[in-house]
Amino acid sequence: MIRSRFALALSLLLVSGAARCLAEGPAADAPWMQVELVAFRHMGQSGSAEKWPQNPALAYPPQLEFLLQPGTPEYAAALEAREFDRALQAEAGSAAVAVAPEELARVLLSGTDTALAAAAARIANAPGYKLLAHIAWREPRLAEGTTERVLVTGGASTGDHRELEGSIAITRSHFLHIDADLWLNDFLPAGADPGPQGVDLPPIPQPRAPQKTPAPAGEQADATMALPGALTDADAGLAAGESSEPIMIAPVRAARSVALHASRRLAPGEVHYIDHPLLGLILSIRPYDPAQPSGTAANEPAPALPAQSKP
Repeated sequence: MIRSRFALALSLLLVSGAARCLAEGPAADAPWMQVELVAFRHMGQSGSAEKWPQNPALAYPPQLEFLLQPGTPEYAAALEAREFDRALQAEAGSAAVAVAPEELARVLLSGTDTALAAAAARIANAPGYKLLAHIAWREPRLAEGTTERVLVTGGASTGDHRELEGSIAITRSHFLHIDADLWLNDFLPAGADPGPQGVDLPPIPQPRAPQKTPAPAGEQADATMALPGALTDADAGLAAGESSEPIMIAPVRAARSVALHASRRLAPGEVHYIDHPLLGLILSIRPYDPAQPSGTAANEPAPALPAQSKP
Protein backbone atom coordinates (compact mmCIF):
# COMPACT_ATOMS: atom_id res chain seq x y z
CA MET A 1 0.00 0.00 0.00
CA ILE A 2 2.83 2.38 0.83
CA ARG A 3 4.42 1.79 -2.56
CA SER A 4 1.12 2.33 -4.34
CA ARG A 5 0.60 5.60 -2.48
CA PHE A 6 4.06 6.79 -3.52
CA ALA A 7 3.40 5.78 -7.12
CA LEU A 8 0.08 7.63 -7.14
CA ALA A 9 1.61 10.76 -5.60
CA LEU A 10 4.45 10.79 -8.10
CA SER A 11 2.03 10.20 -10.96
CA LEU A 12 0.15 13.34 -9.99
CA LEU A 13 3.41 15.27 -10.02
CA LEU A 14 4.33 13.96 -13.44
CA VAL A 15 0.91 14.34 -15.04
CA SER A 16 0.83 18.00 -14.00
CA GLY A 17 3.52 18.66 -16.56
CA ALA A 18 6.69 18.10 -14.55
CA ALA A 19 7.93 15.13 -16.59
CA ARG A 20 8.15 15.12 -20.36
CA CYS A 21 9.17 12.62 -22.98
CA LEU A 22 9.79 12.87 -26.68
CA ALA A 23 6.50 12.51 -28.54
CA GLU A 24 7.75 13.89 -31.84
CA GLY A 25 11.31 14.60 -32.81
CA PRO A 26 14.40 12.83 -34.15
CA ALA A 27 13.89 9.40 -35.62
CA ALA A 28 14.72 6.37 -33.49
CA ASP A 29 17.81 5.81 -35.65
CA ALA A 30 19.28 9.25 -34.82
CA PRO A 31 23.08 9.07 -34.54
CA TRP A 32 23.12 10.12 -30.88
CA MET A 33 21.02 9.53 -27.78
CA GLN A 34 20.24 11.59 -24.69
CA VAL A 35 20.10 9.70 -21.40
CA GLU A 36 18.45 11.08 -18.26
CA LEU A 37 18.09 9.82 -14.73
CA VAL A 38 16.18 11.44 -11.85
CA ALA A 39 16.68 9.78 -8.47
CA PHE A 40 14.80 10.76 -5.32
CA ARG A 41 14.25 9.52 -1.81
CA HIS A 42 10.92 8.94 -0.05
CA MET A 43 11.32 10.98 3.14
CA GLY A 44 9.62 10.04 6.38
CA GLN A 45 9.77 6.34 5.51
CA SER A 46 12.38 4.35 7.38
CA GLY A 47 11.40 1.18 5.60
CA SER A 48 10.79 -0.54 8.96
CA ALA A 49 8.14 -2.75 7.36
CA GLU A 50 10.77 -4.12 4.98
CA LYS A 51 13.61 -6.46 5.92
CA TRP A 52 16.80 -5.31 4.23
CA PRO A 53 19.91 -7.53 3.96
CA GLN A 54 22.43 -6.56 6.63
CA ASN A 55 25.38 -6.97 4.27
CA PRO A 56 24.13 -6.26 0.73
CA ALA A 57 26.41 -7.12 -2.18
CA LEU A 58 27.67 -3.71 -3.33
CA ALA A 59 30.17 -3.50 -6.17
CA TYR A 60 31.09 -1.40 -9.19
CA PRO A 61 31.64 -3.05 -12.57
CA PRO A 62 35.26 -3.22 -13.77
CA GLN A 63 34.67 -0.91 -16.76
CA LEU A 64 32.99 2.42 -16.02
CA GLU A 65 32.38 5.61 -17.94
CA PHE A 66 32.66 8.91 -16.08
CA LEU A 67 30.55 11.92 -16.95
CA LEU A 68 32.32 15.21 -17.61
CA GLN A 69 31.51 18.39 -15.71
CA PRO A 70 32.06 21.51 -17.86
CA GLY A 71 34.87 23.67 -16.54
CA THR A 72 36.86 20.84 -14.95
CA PRO A 73 40.37 19.71 -16.01
CA GLU A 74 38.87 16.41 -17.24
CA TYR A 75 36.49 18.32 -19.49
CA ALA A 76 39.33 20.44 -20.89
CA ALA A 77 41.40 17.32 -21.53
CA ALA A 78 38.52 15.66 -23.38
CA LEU A 79 38.10 18.76 -25.57
CA GLU A 80 41.80 18.73 -26.36
CA ALA A 81 41.71 15.02 -27.18
CA ARG A 82 38.79 15.58 -29.56
CA GLU A 83 40.59 18.42 -31.36
CA PHE A 84 43.70 16.26 -31.63
CA ASP A 85 41.66 13.50 -33.24
CA ARG A 86 40.18 15.99 -35.72
CA ALA A 87 43.65 17.25 -36.56
CA LEU A 88 44.74 13.70 -37.36
CA GLN A 89 41.63 13.20 -39.55
CA ALA A 90 42.35 16.42 -41.42
CA GLU A 91 45.98 15.42 -41.95
CA ALA A 92 44.84 12.06 -43.32
CA GLY A 93 42.51 13.86 -45.73
CA SER A 94 39.34 12.64 -44.07
CA ALA A 95 36.41 15.03 -44.26
CA ALA A 96 34.23 12.85 -42.01
CA VAL A 97 33.34 14.45 -38.71
CA ALA A 98 31.36 12.21 -36.38
CA VAL A 99 29.81 14.97 -34.28
CA ALA A 100 28.81 18.60 -34.55
CA PRO A 101 31.59 21.03 -33.55
CA GLU A 102 29.95 21.91 -30.24
CA GLU A 103 29.20 18.30 -29.21
CA LEU A 104 31.25 16.23 -26.80
CA ALA A 105 30.17 12.86 -25.47
CA ARG A 106 29.15 12.27 -21.86
CA VAL A 107 29.06 15.91 -20.78
CA LEU A 108 26.63 16.69 -17.97
CA LEU A 109 23.67 18.75 -19.22
CA SER A 110 21.62 21.28 -17.32
CA GLY A 111 18.66 23.62 -17.70
CA THR A 112 16.76 23.70 -20.97
CA ASP A 113 19.04 21.06 -22.49
CA THR A 114 17.33 18.41 -20.35
CA ALA A 115 13.89 16.86 -20.77
CA LEU A 116 13.20 16.04 -17.10
CA ALA A 117 14.28 19.32 -15.49
CA ALA A 118 10.70 20.27 -14.60
CA ALA A 119 10.07 16.86 -13.05
CA ALA A 120 13.25 17.12 -10.97
CA ALA A 121 12.37 20.64 -9.79
CA ARG A 122 8.87 19.66 -8.79
CA ILE A 123 10.05 16.61 -6.88
CA ALA A 124 12.68 18.73 -5.12
CA ASN A 125 9.96 21.11 -3.91
CA ALA A 126 7.36 18.46 -3.05
CA PRO A 127 6.86 17.45 0.60
CA GLY A 128 7.81 13.88 1.31
CA TYR A 129 10.51 13.66 -1.35
CA LYS A 130 14.20 14.47 -1.49
CA LEU A 131 15.86 14.92 -4.87
CA LEU A 132 19.13 12.98 -4.92
CA ALA A 133 20.26 13.43 -8.52
CA HIS A 134 19.20 14.69 -11.93
CA ILE A 135 21.78 13.48 -14.42
CA ALA A 136 21.59 13.96 -18.18
CA TRP A 137 24.12 13.54 -20.97
CA ARG A 138 24.42 12.86 -24.71
CA GLU A 139 26.57 10.42 -26.60
CA PRO A 140 26.74 8.51 -29.89
CA ARG A 141 24.23 5.71 -30.17
CA LEU A 142 25.58 2.38 -28.98
CA ALA A 143 26.42 -0.28 -31.53
CA GLU A 144 24.15 -3.31 -31.36
CA GLY A 145 25.29 -5.86 -28.80
CA THR A 146 27.34 -3.38 -26.77
CA THR A 147 26.93 -2.23 -23.16
CA GLU A 148 28.00 0.97 -21.46
CA ARG A 149 28.21 1.38 -17.68
CA VAL A 150 28.11 4.84 -16.12
CA LEU A 151 28.96 5.88 -12.57
CA VAL A 152 26.04 7.44 -10.65
CA THR A 153 26.27 9.33 -7.36
CA GLY A 154 24.06 11.91 -5.67
CA GLY A 155 22.62 13.27 -2.47
CA ALA A 156 24.48 14.44 0.62
CA SER A 157 28.19 13.77 1.05
CA THR A 158 29.79 12.00 4.00
CA GLY A 159 33.54 11.98 3.68
CA ASP A 160 34.25 10.78 0.15
CA HIS A 161 30.94 8.96 -0.17
CA ARG A 162 27.45 10.01 -1.19
CA GLU A 163 23.92 9.22 -0.14
CA LEU A 164 23.28 7.59 -3.53
CA GLU A 165 25.95 5.46 -5.19
CA GLY A 166 26.23 2.80 -7.87
CA SER A 167 26.01 2.57 -11.65
CA ILE A 168 23.62 2.09 -14.52
CA ALA A 169 24.26 -0.07 -17.57
CA ILE A 170 22.81 0.69 -21.00
CA THR A 171 22.70 -2.20 -23.46
CA ARG A 172 21.59 -2.05 -27.07
CA SER A 173 20.23 -5.21 -28.62
CA HIS A 174 17.00 -5.14 -30.60
CA PHE A 175 15.80 -2.69 -27.94
CA LEU A 176 17.56 -0.47 -25.43
CA HIS A 177 17.82 -1.93 -21.93
CA ILE A 178 18.77 -0.14 -18.71
CA ASP A 179 20.02 -2.02 -15.65
CA ALA A 180 20.17 0.04 -12.46
CA ASP A 181 22.56 -1.17 -9.76
CA LEU A 182 22.26 1.51 -7.08
CA TRP A 183 22.31 1.70 -3.31
CA LEU A 184 21.02 4.24 -0.81
CA ASN A 185 23.33 4.95 2.13
CA ASP A 186 22.48 6.16 5.64
CA PHE A 187 25.37 7.60 7.63
CA LEU A 188 25.78 8.36 11.31
CA PRO A 189 27.11 11.76 12.48
CA ALA A 190 30.81 12.35 11.94
CA GLY A 191 32.94 10.27 14.30
CA ALA A 192 30.14 7.87 15.26
CA ASP A 193 30.84 4.16 14.84
CA PRO A 194 28.08 2.22 13.04
CA GLY A 195 29.19 -0.91 14.92
CA PRO A 196 28.77 -4.47 13.68
CA GLN A 197 25.55 -3.54 11.88
CA GLY A 198 27.46 -1.16 9.61
CA VAL A 199 28.03 -1.76 5.91
CA ASP A 200 31.43 -1.61 4.24
CA LEU A 201 31.03 0.52 1.14
CA PRO A 202 33.14 -0.15 -1.95
CA PRO A 203 35.49 2.71 -2.87
CA ILE A 204 34.08 5.05 -5.49
CA PRO A 205 36.07 4.71 -8.74
CA GLN A 206 37.64 7.88 -10.08
CA PRO A 207 39.09 8.51 -13.56
CA ARG A 208 42.84 8.85 -13.78
CA ALA A 209 44.19 12.27 -14.65
CA PRO A 210 45.37 12.27 -18.29
CA GLN A 211 49.04 12.88 -19.04
CA LYS A 212 50.17 14.90 -22.04
CA THR A 213 52.82 13.45 -24.34
CA PRO A 214 54.54 16.01 -26.59
CA ALA A 215 55.82 15.01 -30.02
CA PRO A 216 59.59 14.58 -30.38
CA ALA A 217 61.33 17.81 -31.30
CA GLY A 218 61.70 18.38 -35.03
CA GLU A 219 59.32 15.61 -36.02
CA GLN A 220 55.93 16.17 -37.60
CA ALA A 221 52.97 14.55 -35.85
CA ASP A 222 51.18 11.76 -37.63
CA ALA A 223 48.52 9.20 -36.78
CA THR A 224 50.90 7.41 -34.39
CA MET A 225 52.46 10.48 -32.77
CA ALA A 226 50.97 13.06 -30.42
CA LEU A 227 50.88 16.70 -31.46
CA PRO A 228 52.80 19.07 -29.15
CA GLY A 229 50.74 19.57 -26.03
CA ALA A 230 48.11 17.05 -27.13
CA LEU A 231 46.99 13.76 -25.60
CA THR A 232 47.90 10.32 -26.80
CA ASP A 233 45.13 7.91 -27.82
CA ALA A 234 45.51 6.15 -24.48
CA ASP A 235 45.25 9.44 -22.63
CA ALA A 236 42.15 10.34 -24.63
CA GLY A 237 40.52 7.18 -23.34
CA LEU A 238 41.52 8.07 -19.80
CA ALA A 239 40.11 11.57 -20.26
CA ALA A 240 36.79 10.02 -21.20
CA GLY A 241 36.89 7.77 -18.13
CA GLU A 242 37.69 4.55 -19.99
CA SER A 243 40.53 3.39 -17.76
CA SER A 244 40.31 -0.23 -16.63
CA GLU A 245 42.32 0.68 -13.51
CA PRO A 246 40.58 3.70 -11.96
CA ILE A 247 41.94 5.42 -8.90
CA MET A 248 40.04 4.37 -5.79
CA ILE A 249 38.95 6.48 -2.81
CA ALA A 250 39.29 5.09 0.71
CA PRO A 251 36.06 3.39 1.87
CA VAL A 252 33.66 4.59 4.55
CA ARG A 253 31.23 2.50 6.58
CA ALA A 254 27.52 3.27 6.36
CA ALA A 255 25.02 2.67 9.12
CA ARG A 256 22.75 1.09 6.50
CA SER A 257 22.78 0.55 2.75
CA VAL A 258 19.71 -0.52 0.78
CA ALA A 259 20.27 -1.81 -2.75
CA LEU A 260 18.05 -1.37 -5.76
CA HIS A 261 18.53 -3.70 -8.72
CA ALA A 262 16.12 -3.16 -11.60
CA SER A 263 16.02 -3.69 -15.36
CA ARG A 264 13.84 -1.96 -17.93
CA ARG A 265 13.43 -2.08 -21.68
CA LEU A 266 12.99 1.42 -23.10
CA ALA A 267 11.67 2.43 -26.46
CA PRO A 268 13.06 5.74 -27.77
CA GLY A 269 11.33 8.65 -26.06
CA GLU A 270 9.69 6.63 -23.28
CA VAL A 271 9.90 7.67 -19.64
CA HIS A 272 9.90 4.89 -17.04
CA TYR A 273 9.30 5.15 -13.32
CA ILE A 274 10.91 2.55 -11.03
CA ASP A 275 9.32 2.38 -7.59
CA HIS A 276 10.91 1.23 -4.32
CA PRO A 277 9.92 1.74 -0.67
CA LEU A 278 12.84 4.12 -0.11
CA LEU A 279 14.04 5.17 -3.55
CA GLY A 280 12.43 6.23 -6.82
CA LEU A 281 13.95 6.51 -10.30
CA ILE A 282 12.74 8.18 -13.49
CA LEU A 283 14.62 7.01 -16.58
CA SER A 284 14.55 8.24 -20.16
CA ILE A 285 16.52 7.63 -23.33
CA ARG A 286 15.55 9.66 -26.38
CA PRO A 287 17.08 10.05 -29.83
CA TYR A 288 19.23 13.11 -30.41
CA ASP A 289 20.66 14.49 -33.64
CA PRO A 290 23.61 16.89 -33.20
CA ALA A 291 22.97 18.20 -36.71
CA GLN A 292 19.61 19.65 -35.65
CA PRO A 293 19.77 23.34 -34.67
CA SER A 294 19.52 23.82 -30.93
CA GLY A 295 16.05 24.72 -29.70
CA THR A 296 14.12 23.48 -32.72
CA ALA A 297 11.16 21.14 -32.48
CA ALA A 298 13.40 18.20 -33.35
CA ASN A 299 15.02 18.37 -29.92
CA GLU A 300 12.09 19.73 -27.91
CA PRO A 301 10.26 17.29 -25.60
CA ALA A 302 6.47 17.22 -25.62
CA PRO A 303 4.25 16.51 -22.59
CA ALA A 304 3.41 12.84 -22.09
CA LEU A 305 2.63 10.35 -19.37
CA PRO A 306 5.49 8.18 -18.13
CA ALA A 307 5.20 4.44 -18.44
CA GLN A 308 4.99 3.39 -14.80
CA SER A 309 6.28 -0.02 -13.85
CA LYS A 310 7.24 -1.87 -10.70
CA PRO A 311 10.34 -3.90 -10.04
